[in-house]
Amino acid sequence: MGKSIQKLFLLSMIMVLAFNVCAANEGIKELGRMQERVKIAKEEMALLDYDIIYEKLNEASKLAASEEDQDKIKAFQILKEVDALATESRPVETRAVWLDDIALTKIVSPDDLRELIRSLAELNVNMLLPSVYFGGETIYKSEIVPQMDWFKINFGDEDPFQIMLDEAKKYGMEVHPWVMVYGLQGNIEPYLDKIEWFDKAKDGSFNNTVHVDYFLSPAHPEVSDHLMSIIQEVTDYDVDGIHLDNIRYKDGFGYGDYARELYQELFGIDPCDIDPSNTRRYNHFREFKAQFIASFVERVRYEMHEKDPHIMVSAATAPGLWGKNSLGQDWHNWVDNRSLHFVLSMSYIETVPEYDDLIRQDINRVGSKTYIYPGMALYAFSPTVMQGQWQIGQRAPTTGQTLFSLLHIKDTHYQLLKNGLFRQKAYPTFRDPQKAAILYIDWLKERIETLGIEAGLSEEEKKEWLETLSTFASDIKEAPSRPYDTRDLREEDQTEQAYWENFLAKLDAFILKTRKGDIKDPLKARLMDDLLGLKSLITPLEYTSRTFETVPIKY
Repeated sequence: MGKSIQKLFLLSMIMVLAFNVCAANEGIKELGRMQERVKIAKEEMALLDYDIIYEKLNEASKLAASEEDQDKIKAFQILKEVDALATESRPVETRAVWLDDIALTKIVSPDDLRELIRSLAELNVNMLLPSVYFGGETIYKSEIVPQMDWFKINFGDEDPFQIMLDEAKKYGMEVHPWVMVYGLQGNIEPYLDKIEWFDKAKDGSFNNTVHVDYFLSPAHPEVSDHLMSIIQEVTDYDVDGIHLDNIRYKDGFGYGDYARELYQELFGIDPCDIDPSNTRRYNHFREFKAQFIASFVERVRYEMHEKDPHIMVSAATAPGLWGKNSLGQDWHNWVDNRSLHFVLSMSYIETVPEYDDLIRQDINRVGSKTYIYPGMALYAFSPTVMQGQWQIGQRAPTTGQTLFSLLHIKDTHYQLLKNGLFRQKAYPTFRDPQKAAILYIDWLKERIETLGIEAGLSEEEKKEWLETLSTFASDIKEAPSRPYDTRDLREEDQTEQAYWENFLAKLDAFILKTRKGDIKDPLKARLMDDLLGLKSLITPLEYTSRTFETVPIKY
């Protein structure tokens, strides 16, 4: 037995030594990569603590040159510190997190919940999306549906939702409660006496997947009234917004009794008899289905604006055209019709290049008509890929992103964000885009002042950029513009529209001049990204001041 233990111990020591040697060799390669990364960061005018970075790089370089494996290992560890320090943390950026139901049901007490909100505040998140209505139940004591047993047992007389709101307000974070609209997951019990409310597949089944997930019918007027009453109850709290999820049909559904009978009454054909190969008729039925979702989203926007203009309306949407083609979720039409203040596209994909392609497709489809903060699936990849996706998202013409979800923010994710991307606090970009745009310009000017010449700008170019940006900031500050968060998104303002149209023409002219100018990459590419990011803050202000015209749903 003793010899066996000795052999195991010797084997483990050999494995540790081999791992350390590999790490040491990797550290040498990483040194070169990190030196190049810091060089590019400076050429892009990233505001970093270069003195400390260079000091650590020099130390790592000396250790990497040592013959001792322990020195090489230490060099590798120092380079991990440099990686965080060389990661740009932006001062103007929306950083949202979905607080999913599974993560919230791991909270065992009111103090535990307070600690969670504090930890998210320390992470410098600025928008929380807590799941408050899920599977037909709420986390608070509702007058309409049952409260989840977990919160009933662990919170007693204390209100978990109110605790979230109080704590988030204390730390300056916005709370946009997350409501799972039509989907019930497997929890049919709260609606056993309302079977006629349930949606069905074409074969008449209530569920057609291995994962049991029942859906209420978007076409049923009693369903709409019921769900609206829940949203009204949620927003009786002092919330900043309302966030709609599962605002769609289940794939292959839309054949609930009410919808089926209504379609047959209006158009003389049972939708179950429509063959998808009959494109004209099938698309007509898809338009019929999608209009119920679109009208409910608009109802939410209208009633929230009437109740409290401070309440912003957003939705979690399927990426690309999947939502429209398969789920009756034509969210691009909702944007066209100004029913949302911003969109969180669920851009759940595994690699950085795929994420870049996916979010740019959606941003292009939105066409600068609203704000879009893509969501990434932390469950699908490593913390390093998370950082890569966030950074590539920062290069897209948008000013924020969303993390799905709290459950998947492990300690490695948390530390990587805290020490790098979320190192400093950030001003969110959805509540007051004008102020965000001015702060964004201030940040760009600071970068040019500090690093412009070293990055490759001539004195003349530096002067021109600073003067132009100052003019842009002044124009934005003096704009005769209604606050974005409290405006009626469908109410025109011709003076405002003409002003922003003129401003955007000047900004576009400067963007074109920059594109055709002599500034070299990577600085030129970064400046183009910066200007397009600035433009993305202004274009929804112009769009929502135009004369409103309804855009019909078309398949």
